[in-house]
Amino acid sequence: MYLVAADTSGIQTYIFGSNRLRENIGASHLVKQATGAWALNAVKAAAKLQVGPDENNLAKQLPIEKGAAAEVIYSGGGNVVVLFKDEDTAKAYMRTLSQQVLCEAPGLSLLLALSDEFDWKLDMLTHVQQSTFEKLSLLKRNRQHSTPPLSLGVTLPCQSTGLPAVAYAGSDADPANQYPVSADVLAKHDALNDANKALRQELEDAMGDASRYYAFPYDLDNLGREAGDNSFIAVIHADGNGIGKRVLQLAEKFDTPDKNRAYVDKMREFSKRMNDCAGKALQATLHTLVERVVQADLPGESDRYEKLVHLNSKGDKLATVTLKQVDRALYPNVSQNYFLPFRPIVFGGDDVTFVCDGRLGVSLAIEYLNQFEACAKVPQIGLLDWDALTKQFVVKGATAAAGIAIVKTHYPFARAYGLAEDLCDDAKKLRTHFRDKSENWEGSTLDWHYALSGLFGGIGEIRDREYTVPAGSLTLRPVALSDNVPDARRTWSVVEKGLTAFQSDWINQRNKSKALRDALRGGPDAIKTFCEKYLRDKASSRQLPDVGGLPNSLSWRESGWTTARHDPDCEKHYSGYFDALELMDLYIPIHAASNPSSQPKPQTQAQEAKTYAQ
Repeated sequence: MYLVAADTSGIQTYIFGSNRLRENIGASHLVKQATGAWALNAVKAAAKLQVGPDENNLAKQLPIEKGAAAEVIYSGGGNVVVLFKDEDTAKAYMRTLSQQVLCEAPGLSLLLALSDEFDWKLDMLTHVQQSTFEKLSLLKRNRQHSTPPLSLGVTLPCQSTGLPAVAYAGSDADPANQYPVSADVLAKHDALNDANKALRQELEDAMGDASRYYAFPYDLDNLGREAGDNSFIAVIHADGNGIGKRVLQLAEKFDTPDKNRAYVDKMREFSKRMNDCAGKALQATLHTLVERVVQADLPGESDRYEKLVHLNSKGDKLATVTLKQVDRALYPNVSQNYFLPFRPIVFGGDDVTFVCDGRLGVSLAIEYLNQFEACAKVPQIGLLDWDALTKQFVVKGATAAAGIAIVKTHYPFARAYGLAEDLCDDAKKLRTHFRDKSENWEGSTLDWHYALSGLFGGIGEIRDREYTVPAGSLTLRPVALSDNVPDARRTWSVVEKGLTAFQSDWINQRNKSKALRDALRGGPDAIKTFCEKYLRDKASSRQLPDVGGLPNSLSWRESGWTTARHDPDCEKHYSGYFDALELMDLYIPIHAASNPSSQPKPQTQAQEAKTYAQ
C-alpha cells in the first residue's frame, strides 16, 4: 500500500502577486481546484472508479482495507492525501493531476510525494503520513525554480508578470482597457466566472432575499471608492489559533496500526468541522454586513439598498460607503444591481483572507473573529480538542487572530497581503504573551496598520521607529477582543471607547484632535499642557475621555499615559488614546442601531448561518 501527499507551494505569490483583484480571485479558485475537484477526479481516473470521491462526504468511499483501489483521506486547504493499493495506480494519479495543473493552472507549483510501501495491518498510518510530509518539505527546500525567458524574438510583455504575453485580457466592451497577459494570468482570468459561481453557492444564502441586489466585486475599484477620493482598502488575513497543535495531538492518539481506520475517520471529521466552522463564520459576517446596508440609518431612507451610513451617538453623519452600481456594459454576466464593499479571496480551512472598503476593515475583522469563536462552540460544527478527563475528543471551541492592512487602493497588493500576514503573526504573539502570564487564558486577538506610503522594515521595526517615544509606546496594538485578559490596557474595548468619544464630542474639532496626537508624542507633561489649553470649558476637571482599561482610569485621563503610579512593575508604558485618534476617520462599526422608521427587509434563508453564531 502507498500514500501520496500533494501540496501547493508558494501560493501566496501565485494568488497575491497581482494588483488586479480578478487575477487574485481566479488564482485562488485554481489553487482550490488543484487540491479539490481536480485531485478527486484524478483519483477516479487513475483508480478506474465508476464513481469518484464526493468532495462533501469522503466517508462514502469504499475503505482501502476492504478492496478499494484508492481512498482519499482528506483534501482542501492546499493539501490532499490519498491512499493507493499499488504503486502503479499511485504514480498514474500523480501524472494525471500534475498534467492538469500544468495545462490549466500554469505557474501554480504543485508538489507530490510518494511514501514507501507499507502494510495497513502492521504499520502506523500516522507515521507513514508524517514521513511523506517530510519528503514534501525536502522537495520544497530543494526544488529548482523555473526561470522562463522573458522574451523570445518580438514579444509583448504581460503587464502582471513581465513574461511573454499570449493574449489580451479585459472587457470586450472596453477595448481601450484591455492589456496583454501571459499564459498563467490568462488561466486566472478564465477561472474568474467559475470562482464567482462557487463563491455565490457558498455564501448566497447568507444574504437572504437581498442576494438579488448584491454581487461580489471583480475589481478593487468596486469596493466603495468614490471618484476623486483618496480611498483605502483593507486586506484582512485571519488564522485559527493552535489548529496545527490539535492536528498533531489528534495523530498522537492513534498510535497503533489497529487504529488506522479510526484515525482516517477522525481526521476527516476534524477537517470537515474546520471547513464548516470557518465557512459558517464567513457566512454570518456577510449576513451582518448585508443587514447593515439594507437597514437604513437615516430618516426617510428606509428603502435604501446602495449605502452604508455611519452615524455617531448624536445622529451626525460621519461617513458613507456608497455601493458601486453594476455597469452592464463592463459586467454583462452580473445580474445584480450593486457590488458589495467586501470580497473573500481565500477561504476554506482555518485561514481566511478577504478585502473590503478600508473603513470597514477593522469592524469586519472583529465580526469574523467573534463569529468564528461562536461557531467553534456549536456541537455540530465546533472544533475538536482532546479532553484529558474523558480521554476523548470533544468540542471545546477555538479562537483566531487577524491582521488588517489598511492601504491605498492601488498599493502593491502582494505587499499589502504580506503586511496583513505579519500583523496576524503579531496578534498571535500577543496571545502567546498572555498565555505565558495566565496559562488558562484564551481569546482572539487582532492587529492593524494604516499605511499611507511604502513600508521600510518589518512591523516590529515600524512600531519601534514610528510609534515609540521616550514616554513609551503610542500604540496598544495588538489587542485582545475580550476584556478578561492579563493586561487590561491592551483590549479592543479601550480603543472602541476612544473612538466613540472622538467620533462624537470631538468630530468637528479637527485641530484639537491633531493637537492631542502631537501632545501624546510629548509624553504626560505635554498632555497636561494640552488639557489646560484645550479643555478649559470642560466640567470634568480638564480630563481626557474615559476609555477604561485601568483599575484607576484617572491616570490615563489626566496624563494620557500609564505611569509607574498605576503599576510600578509594568514592563512598558502605553498611551490609551493614540490608536483611536489614528483610526477615527477609518472606522465604521458593522453593528449600528437601525433608525426606528426603517423597515428591515426579510432575511429568510440567512437565519441558518446566523443561528450557528448565536
